[in-house]
Amino acid sequence: MQFAVFALVFYFGARFVRDGHTTIGDLLAAMFTLIWSAFGAGAAASNSSDMAQAEPAKRSIFALIDRQKALDPFSHEGLDMSQIELPGSVEFRNVTFAYPSRPNDPVLVDVSFTIRAGSVNVITGTSGCGKSTLVKLLAKQYIP
Repeated sequence: MQFAVFALVFYFGARFVRDGHTTIGDLLAAMFTLIWSAFGAGAAASNSSDMAQAEPAKRSIFALIDRQKALDPFSHEGLDMSQIELPGSVEFRNVTFAYPSRPNDPVLVDVSFTIRAGSVNVITGTSGCGKSTLVKLLAKQYIP
């Protein structure tokens, strides 16, 4: 089918050039413009089913982003911690935590430990055991 269209374009284009309605340069410019435009439109159309399948995922992601958070990281309420010297320690006491997206699948269960001021500590464990979650809880990105 594609070659039949090319043949018709060449046939009628040659007649237009012969009759003086256009030049060979304008004919070729128009032909290549149409050919490359058709290739581009075909490539874009081939992704239409993927874009339709991505729509529900997009809505789910934006719903997660737009949900009401327990803490407002931009709030100026509360203590200004940059002005307070903290000589004490950090303690986790019986912390149990599950992410809001998986409330029935706790990442941390009854975790307790103390980090003394000025000490160097290491948190190790297998993938998914809650190391990053502990840091996020310390940074108050989540509330247990």
